[in-house]
Amino acid sequence: VSKDITVKAVDKPLFTDISISHPYKTELKYLVDNKLIGGYPDGTFKPEQSLTRGQAAVLLARALNLSTKDVVDPGFKDLSATSTYYGAVAAIVEAGIMGGTGDGKFEAGKPLTRAQMAKILVEAYGLTGTVSIKFADVNSKHWSYEYIHTLAANKVTTGYEDNTFKPGLEVSRIHFSLFLYRTITK
Repeated sequence: VSKDITVKAVDKPLFTDISISHPYKTELKYLVDNKLIGGYPDGTFKPEQSLTRGQAAVLLARALNLSTKDVVDPGFKDLSATSTYYGAVAAIVEAGIMGGTGDGKFEAGKPLTRAQMAKILVEAYGLTGTVSIKFADVNSKHWSYEYIHTLAANKVTTGYEDNTFKPGLEVSRIHFSLFLYRTITK
């Protein structure tokens, strides 16, 4: 006696802390499959952990396929040539996407804010456009107003349900991943 058996492929989590039902699983998988982002040696992704300025530089350098070798020294007094982030930071600075934080520093370990994220994505991908939506917590005099609204015009962000953007909030690893995915695939 024989019987046909159908075997279904089982979805496996990308990381131990990203379930197969995670709402941004598809977007994260795209970034992982394209070798733009990875997890930690213990198999985690740490989705809610803040993304640092150095990590953002690495992700953008990879996404834009910028060479991180033989780069021009960006001259930051807190970033040596032996730093993990040196090549990526130098490439991103040379491309005009990111700059320092003042006083000759880059502060690679400092968390990236949502406003800073908006600026670097708009700059990196040359996004343009305006939108009629206005975020309640970003007035027209805020330095990131145009960047944030350009992201909204390109459907990279919709903000929060309470019609805020929270520009000063540290961007999490998962939210940056989502914004990067939407920017790349728009």
